[in-house]
Amino acid sequence: KHLVKGLQQMGLEVLGGQTPIVSVVVGHEEETLKAGHFLFEKGYYVQSVIFPAVPYHAGVLRIQVNSNHRPESIQGLLEAFKALKQQIAFQENQTARKAA
Repeated sequence: KHLVKGLQQMGLEVLGGQTPIVSVVVGHEEETLKAGHFLFEKGYYVQSVIFPAVPYHAGVLRIQVNSNHRPESIQGLLEAFKALKQQIAFQENQTARKAA
């Protein structure tokens, strides 16, 4: 819940959250791959999922959270996502736009 809430507070579109697998919508394939590499360089293994596994230009970062992940690790990942937002262009959050 901490991860999902933190990502949403950053304005990111989060899919899932009811299971240990959380996806963050990035959008374009190149940006999705760059995002996965950026997080890996920060010490976090996050899968970059692009077409044809998801629709074209609907790439996601897939994160699997489990009970072995310590709270400080989740917070570190959130900090890495904050830095990532300065490096790549995430697709506009469709859920937030509809609510406005």
